[in-house]
Amino acid sequence: MEGKKPEVTKTMAKPNMLGMICVLALAAAAIHAAAREGGVVTYGSTRFNTQGLDFAVGVTHQSLKASPLKPDSVPGDEWPAQRSFPNTPIRDGESVSFGDATFTVVDLGPSESPHDSPWILEGDEPTVFLGDQIYGHTHCYLADGFYKEWLANIETLRARFAHDTVLHIGHGGPVGIAGFDWQRAYINTFIEAIEQADWSDPTMAHAAVVARVKEYLPGDQLQFLMELSVEPVAGQLGLMRANRPQ
Repeated sequence: MEGKKPEVTKTMAKPNMLGMICVLALAAAAIHAAAREGGVVTYGSTRFNTQGLDFAVGVTHQSLKASPLKPDSVPGDEWPAQRSFPNTPIRDGESVSFGDATFTVVDLGPSESPHDSPWILEGDEPTVFLGDQIYGHTHCYLADGFYKEWLANIETLRARFAHDTVLHIGHGGPVGIAGFDWQRAYINTFIEAIEQADWSDPTMAHAAVVARVKEYLPGDQLQFLMELSVEPVAGQLGLMRANRPQ
């Protein structure tokens, strides 16, 4: 729609996600997009492609602190010169309105990612956009190292929402409140598998963790995310030196 900018909210602050922001049509909300030649976001020292869209972004104050992508992952001269910036910092419990649609943010702090922010579309039956606090029966990414906070937030969120609340999640869904129970058990299974593995042989330990987690969730959807998390979490637990990218 000519002359309009879409407002975009995000449920997490992983910098690479800024390069993949989509404009969503959400139930009672019409979030309008207008093509803008050369639109990018500058985030820290990194510029991110917005696929030709110029936009306004609603973010929590915490999300502005996230680290940018590594310099070697930035295409550099491919990015257009015109830039758009996140322009609406908001805090936990505050709301933003897009036309007749009002969204309230829940600032969880560290959880699945360093900064997680579910959004609630207000109404007679609120719509909850939960992000990655629940994965839809896929394997999960835990390498950011905040599994304790994630588990605590699961309990907080489960108590907050009514038993019949529908949760729109980042991978799969929508799901019901019981999804929190599945997610808690997945995280605990993953951590227990790492703690019980024999890290004197890291290769065998990695394989043992994968096998144990796949007993809980036999499928391989997003398995690579789970496998990327094994060594970093083992390092965090002091079982081996974390094998994080330098």
